Amino acid sequence: MDASELSTYLASRKAFIEGALDRCLPHADAEPASIHEAMRYAVFSGGKRLRPILALAVCDLAGAELERVLPAACGIELLHTASLVFDDLPSMDNAHYRRERECTHIRFGEATAILAGLGLVAQAFAQVAQSGGDAEARNHSCLELAEAMGTQGVIGGQYTDLSLQDRLASMQQLESVFARKAAALFMSSVRIPAYLLGMKTQALKALSEYTHALGLAFQITDDILDAFKPGEDAGKKTHAAYLGADGARERAAELIQQAIDALFPLGEQAGIFRAIAEHVRTRTV
Repeated sequence: MDASELSTYLASRKAFIEGALDRCLPHADAEPASIHEAMRYAVFSGGKRLRPILALAVCDLAGAELERVLPAACGIELLHTASLVFDDLPSMDNAHYRRERECTHIRFGEATAILAGLGLVAQAFAQVAQSGGDAEARNHSCLELAEAMGTQGVIGGQYTDLSLQDRLASMQQLESVFARKAAALFMSSVRIPAYLLGMKTQALKALSEYTHALGLAFQITDDILDAFKPGEDAGKKTHAAYLGADGARERAAELIQQAIDALFPLGEQAGIFRAIAEHVRTRTV
């Protein structure tokens, strides 16, 4: 798949996912309207939708209908969005803008933003529970999502990130934070569909290793891009701050190669995953 084909693929899948997200969220004028409006504001803020796109790509790999995992794919994106709402709060990263728009708490107030984030978490689990697959697969998927968001995942990563702000962190500590804050939800994006579709252990292992490396690489490329934006990541410990832009690019390239190598057991059928990895390597936005 060349760059043009991948661009078309990503755009069509993004539109497909955003239609599903629109349908699964409460209407903005339904009570409590302010919370629902804030939920929609946070979700429809220009995200790339890479995590749910990866979830649907697992369907392609398995030759399954997209609708079997579409609710779960939406749930993963809702949980990711909730994590961003919480990250931006004054008690966390104290951000004012995300994707060149006011953060949810700036636009709607801190209390409403917190409630909207909790609403997104609740809706995320409802979506996964409504996915295809048998009851055991759905239960396993809900547990996977809980672990990705919990103290061994995003929450634990955010806590460690905050605790390192006032002291020198090692590269090992930095990548540990990224593994939980970024890679955990990337891994859930492929593991949950794999459970729902009953994929074999070998495929699950390959996809897990792929997304672990891809998630770390994605966060590093974010660091590189943010390093050239005024006010972004000011004072934060990032790969770009530690290694410089060139060193961070080299580390991202190493991780992308690890991700591609992990796909070997899946053969040529994993072409879309290889193309997405190359896209992360070269992305400019």
